[in-house]
Amino acid sequence: MSKFHFVFTGHPEIYPLVLTTKTQEIFNCRIDEDFTDEQSYKFIKKDDILADLLNRAAVSDFHPVKKIVREYPGEELVLVYDKDFKYGLNFYLIGTEEGKENFLKSLEETEEPEELKEHIPEDVYVYKPPMSKPWVSLGSEKEIEEESVKESKRRVTYMISRKRSKFGAPVTFRDHNASSVKDVYIECASYVDKNFVLTQVEKDMGLQVIPEVTDISTQTKCVEIALQQNEIMNTFIDDWKNLAEEESTFGDKSDTHLKEYQSFTDLHSTMEKMVTCVAWHPTIYGLIVVSVAVRLSYEERVQFSGKLLLQPSLILFWSFSDPIHPQLMLESPDDIFCFEFCPSDPNIIAGGCINGQVVLWDITSHADRIENIKAGSSRSKKATLKINRMGCVFENRSGINCQLVTCSADCTICFWDIRPQKPGSGATTTTNTTTTEENSQPPPTPGAEKKKEETIEIPFDVPSTFLHLDLSWKPQSRIRLSKGETSLDHCPTKLSLGEDPLLCRMQGTSSMHVLLKEKVLSQIRALKTAEINPYHNLEAGLANILKPIDDFSTKFFVGTETGPLLQTCCAPKRYTAGHWSLTRPGVFYIGREDGYVDIWDLLEKTHEPAQSQNICITMITYIKPWTFSSKQQFIAIADYYGTLHILEIPWTLSRPSFNEVSSVNYYFEREVKHLDYVQQRKLIREEEKREIALELAKKKAKVYHMTKEQIEAELKLEYDGYLELEKSVLFSLGLSKVPEKVSYLDML
Repeated sequence: MSKFHFVFTGHPEIYPLVLTTKTQEIFNCRIDEDFTDEQSYKFIKKDDILADLLNRAAVSDFHPVKKIVREYPGEELVLVYDKDFKYGLNFYLIGTEEGKENFLKSLEETEEPEELKEHIPEDVYVYKPPMSKPWVSLGSEKEIEEESVKESKRRVTYMISRKRSKFGAPVTFRDHNASSVKDVYIECASYVDKNFVLTQVEKDMGLQVIPEVTDISTQTKCVEIALQQNEIMNTFIDDWKNLAEEESTFGDKSDTHLKEYQSFTDLHSTMEKMVTCVAWHPTIYGLIVVSVAVRLSYEERVQFSGKLLLQPSLILFWSFSDPIHPQLMLESPDDIFCFEFCPSDPNIIAGGCINGQVVLWDITSHADRIENIKAGSSRSKKATLKINRMGCVFENRSGINCQLVTCSADCTICFWDIRPQKPGSGATTTTNTTTTEENSQPPPTPGAEKKKEETIEIPFDVPSTFLHLDLSWKPQSRIRLSKGETSLDHCPTKLSLGEDPLLCRMQGTSSMHVLLKEKVLSQIRALKTAEINPYHNLEAGLANILKPIDDFSTKFFVGTETGPLLQTCCAPKRYTAGHWSLTRPGVFYIGREDGYVDIWDLLEKTHEPAQSQNICITMITYIKPWTFSSKQQFIAIADYYGTLHILEIPWTLSRPSFNEVSSVNYYFEREVKHLDYVQQRKLIREEEKREIALELAKKKAKVYHMTKEQIEAELKLEYDGYLELEKSVLFSLGLSKVPEKVSYLDML
């Protein structure tokens, strides 16, 4: 991981630094403990920094300023805590004695004597005359010297000489014909010299105030059309505002590239791993989570399976404030290839392993470590629906997401529920995809389940949130994607659930709704106060009151390789990842195996990318954008070597125009109509081919059954028609005056 080293032009003695938690503990400069709002700086001995550089070498956070520290003349340097990130990082070091004195002097001048504050009433204004201060150099003279115009090239000297005898000699002029006398006329034509090309900055022009007058006449029909067009136009549209918005969005090409913001790499991993999935934390700024997997094929995994068991499979939490050390690491039984945060509680994470297992994590106990967030305090979305094992939809009044959907390579889509099933309610009944032997087993008694749960040993670092699911968790419902009459199946690779708010109807009166809602909320508060798992008794006592929603559609769509709406030419490199823009409906990003990202803008070009930008030297494995605010957007791009690149999206690629949504909708609707037209024409062409084939078959059958006289008569008619055409052509060309009649019988 490369460290940051910035030198500002206005303050050449200030060097920003990133100090990790370990470095803060070594030098006793911990944030909120050693550094406070009252004490924002500290003196650090030069020998201590040199000793740290000797011990930790390039790993030391002072390695970027190693040369500055060694050349520092004093014994102590000033380290300042940059709370507001004025210079870009969390600390900065003052590298000169002069800068150190200026910094300390500025702190003394800002402090007002306490004695004056005691004798001055608060409501009395006291005039303080301005005081002259000595000049303090902050490096501005260096800026002036750099901006001053100086000669950068050496002047060229020419020496012209002539013979002394020619000085003062008489000169005689006479006329010559330039065309007849050789070397008399020499043309000095102008040419463009690239070394002296000047850009025109200002130009004076004169214009007449009176416009040109033209006479135009038109027919009544055109005037009527023009009047009708004028009537249907909105006269209250501000054309200047729309023009400026369009030009600023699409016309400005100076800031259209993704800017490198930060990058993360796990330096402690002994195996070569790649990033398989990326997710931004829903509530914490600058916290991004990635899953990594070993870069091996299926055959190589089987070959090195014993070695892979000794290596942990991890999910890493990275923060903008510490680009070197992960904030949190989650272990899993095998490599994770996809994971997702719970929408109602970001402390719950669900992931899918390469071996087919589904894993749940509860990081509530570690929430304070990443951003001082308590359990359940960061509910971002409210769950409104839930389903049962029969596929019926119910209303979720608790507002807690307790179900998830997975898809796998065995052509199935499974629905899971993280709540414990009630005894005797079919909790142990398997789905219809299991064998008959499993269905024939009797359900265990509640006492046996309790005894089994008591015998499970819980490791000290594993929470007991989902202990009730261990060794007994099964899908609530399972759907197999079959192709119909054939035996071939479809393999799902990705799920996409809509996030639009759903309207649910409540059975009963409004007063009952309020009472039930208050009852549920009070139960959840009581469970949290008593530190009881809320998933154990979720909606207890309300199962008999909830009724299914009859008018809710439970259909979902499965996409296969159908006719595309947009198809480009064959790319030189394979596409490996992609994602739509979160704010612009006409922009999407496509990652390639050569490390480039193609940025498509459908409002600008539809046959090729608007631009391509190189991100890394290897294959891009995942793309995930994130919107922090209307003025700042980021995009996370992961590569095959396990590096996560964070780039800032420019304003032109994040802010949509006022009619971009309608324009993109119109484009897709037009392409859908075109696709339907192509499909219809394809059917029509196939029908025409069948008709032509039928006609040919009929003709062959007709020829086969005709007699010799009928065949000769048909040939005679065809030949007579040919002769008539030949005579008419010859007559039109003037080669024949009187058409002669020749029949087929004469030829015979």
